Amino acid sequence: MLTGTSVGILGCPGASKTTLALNMLKNNSLKGEASIMYSLDMNESLIGLTQMRNVSGLSNEVLWELVKSDPKRYKKIREEVVDNYKNVSYSFRFGITPADIREDIVQYEEQTGRKVRLVVVDYLENVQSGYTDPTIGAGVVAQQLANVAAELEVLVVILLQTQKSVKPGEAIETMRSIKGASVIEQSLSLALGIHREGQQIAYKDYDDFLTVNILKNRFGKMGTVNMAFNGQKAEIKEMTKDQKLAFQDLLDMKREDKEEDKEKKGSWGGW
Repeated sequence: MLTGTSVGILGCPGASKTTLALNMLKNNSLKGEASIMYSLDMNESLIGLTQMRNVSGLSNEVLWELVKSDPKRYKKIREEVVDNYKNVSYSFRFGITPADIREDIVQYEEQTGRKVRLVVVDYLENVQSGYTDPTIGAGVVAQQLANVAAELEVLVVILLQTQKSVKPGEAIETMRSIKGASVIEQSLSLALGIHREGQQIAYKDYDDFLTVNILKNRFGKMGTVNMAFNGQKAEIKEMTKDQKLAFQDLLDMKREDKEEDKEKKGSWGGW
């Protein structure tokens, strides 16, 4: 991922696109890099709650209980969030345009004297284009954000929705899964399709992995990266050896289930 380019992260609802983006923001912040997040889908409270899960490893329910039962511990977790994300600025305002995003970056750099390295837009369809046709509008916004990235030498990461035909837990292997105009595909230097093999309800007890398929890459090869996923901690990391074995077991289980279902359908003669 290079500054001066735009990157698309494509996934169905609930695929953990925002979680992946927050992990990127945290990692960059801890390295001292300035970032801006445009959260146009989740409000400030939900983003804060996700970040608190990330630093504490506690569930939403436990964190809510801490507000009353242990306010000192709750405050300490909040302070840790602030420290981990101290180099990230946020915008939650609706009706924002690519021009507004450009202005925010320029203004931030002028006021702080710091270079913005990463901008996350969550997500594309919530950025205003001025077009009544949402498909045309999304394409125009993607193109304009790519121009902002190139002009201001920032990495712009755009979260993208899939076509309705893509099901939860289903691998995304082509950019044709992007909801919207083909110009979106053309404006991206790198496109990543993400899914979780355990997202389907039938495999929820094995929902510990996130797969990233590289769908487009102007600077290198295509490929697949399998990662460890912790939903409670909103955390994505490299797999351990044991996790790699568990992931293969999950794939084998799903393949066997699929073959069994196919056999059952084949043995049924119909009316």
